[in-house]
Amino acid sequence: MNRFLVLTSLVLFCCSVSVAQYQHPQRQQPPPRAQTKELTPSERSKIFVDHIAPKLNLTKGQKDSLTTIFAQYIENVEKYRAGNNPKVISFMEKIRDDKIKTLLCDEVRFEKYLSIMGEMKNQGALQQKSSQEPQEVTPQNSIENGHDPVKPQ
Repeated sequence: MNRFLVLTSLVLFCCSVSVAQYQHPQRQQPPPRAQTKELTPSERSKIFVDHIAPKLNLTKGQKDSLTTIFAQYIENVEKYRAGNNPKVISFMEKIRDDKIKTLLCDEVRFEKYLSIMGEMKNQGALQQKSSQEPQEVTPQNSIENGHDPVKPQ
């Protein structure tokens, strides 16, 4: 009788441990990317501008204006869902670049800005070609391509 109670309690313990470790499909944790906080357009543009500002020797006022221009660009891309429409993206980029040209007031700095943007586009294209699986979009690429960094398209 004593042996039967010990054996029964052992079996019940093992069953309860195995049931506790089993996760039901609806209770599983979402993937880590879904748990990360989505960045707002202004946060994304600030990260991007902080990245390129040292290369362009911008003043604080220019940096703030550039952040506003990029935030507006990102909002427009999201608002009009232009991520998959290259014509709309190129139109919005032209508007953005015209505003930046006016802001910089210097042809040399604007040319440097265009070369930085070209390098970043080339890096993004190379990364996408070299990777077979979907990759997380960096803040630089997300601004250029109008993608949400949390949800690759």
